[in-house]
Amino acid sequence: MAIATTALATDAVQAPKAASAPALVEDRYENEWFYKVRPLRTSLKRSSVVSLTIDEVGQGSPPARPGGEPPCASFKPTVAQVRQYLARARRISKADYLHETTYSNCSANGRFRTKGGTEGQWMVARGGAGVLEIAGASHYLNCENCALVGL
Repeated sequence: MAIATTALATDAVQAPKAASAPALVEDRYENEWFYKVRPLRTSLKRSSVVSLTIDEVGQGSPPARPGGEPPCASFKPTVAQVRQYLARARRISKADYLHETTYSNCSANGRFRTKGGTEGQWMVARGGAGVLEIAGASHYLNCENCALVGL
């Protein structure tokens, strides 16, 4: 029985090279392994906060057992910590706020007034997500590395 062999031709005609595709730029917010919250390109005009009050702290779930301590009782951010949060947090979309931030049922809220006279309400959660309510509009925030996360 004979075995057929084929020889490779060194002068074979090669297909023309296709135009090279542009190099893919890695998205620093998303790849096959993770998704990070994207800051919005339109920023929230920030003015100096003149007054900031904390109305409620430790908001969240009821105690796990009757008479027990509520799980969020230890979440008590100070005025200085909330000011720092508002200065460092990035504005994000509502979709990112709802689906991509670190969820925490523990929250604190209050009111603020800026140097320009703007008044509003704020809410921050232990996980770093927050909301500013200004003139009926909601502005969603996130700060993954703020001091509130460890409280």
